[in-house]
Amino acid sequence: MRIAFAASLLLLACTEQEPKEMLTVSPEAFDIQGHRGSRGHLPENSIPGFILALEQGATTLELDLVVSADSQLVVNHEPWLNPEICKTPAGEPVREEGEWNLYRMPMEQIRACDCGSRAHPSFQTQKQMPVNRPALWEVVQVTDHMRTRRDSIKPSYNIEIKFRDEGVNTYHPDAETFARLVVDELNALDIKERATIQSFSAKALDAVNALDPDISTAWLVEDDAPLGEQLKKLSFTPDIYSPYHQILSTERIAEAHEKGLRVIPWTVNEKERMSELIRWGVDGIISDYPDSLWEVVMKEEKTL
Repeated sequence: MRIAFAASLLLLACTEQEPKEMLTVSPEAFDIQGHRGSRGHLPENSIPGFILALEQGATTLELDLVVSADSQLVVNHEPWLNPEICKTPAGEPVREEGEWNLYRMPMEQIRACDCGSRAHPSFQTQKQMPVNRPALWEVVQVTDHMRTRRDSIKPSYNIEIKFRDEGVNTYHPDAETFARLVVDELNALDIKERATIQSFSAKALDAVNALDPDISTAWLVEDDAPLGEQLKKLSFTPDIYSPYHQILSTERIAEAHEKGLRVIPWTVNEKERMSELIRWGVDGIISDYPDSLWEVVMKEEKTL
């Protein structure tokens, strides 16, 4: 069933390519991450959006995971249908936040909901189209057959576990169960070597690290506390420091590098800021506009 469904999606992707050995992105390469796909152009966390992100130059697909009632990993930012952009299975606009709790909905019901036909209030140039919320395996089955624009490398995946203590057993399982679902799926999909698990939750990242310390992890932060204080919240040292870009400075980037961390900020959409951060020495950038980031990276590589 999985293979048949993915095959039909591949026809929509229009990405037939000649077989060719693929390389994975090296840690030294600048990481162009498409935030929820290519959110500035197509509906977020959708298969068309992820396909476009890779075509536009993304080397990594950044996406969010929540859990369905039947324990499938659903690619969606909130553990509910977003009232700004989603429709119910009956085709009516979602009215309230939390009204349609994905943790109480089986995957079949979730797939009946459209989250792309309504105009996004924050992205006026985004093209509307009917899209559903895919499972993680569906995204990988389609995009893993593509090649990125950078040296024909295979895409990588930056996967966020959406976890809050107050949401346990209401909007998602406990941290250990959630982490186990994700780790098992990475192994089943054979993408562990090209995947990073990120989270704002120390409990979620600690659970991932306890299950498999070889999996790459990224610590998402938005407060301006000293780096050392931020890292003390974890029981281990992650691979990537991923802060809100406005709290970054050349000093903080240097400190993170001294600690052996790669620095990949979120979410940067202005070209001038992209250039500045690249010149400061970040290792990658998460952006709603991977096409703009690709252009800036190509320009900066010629000048630096």
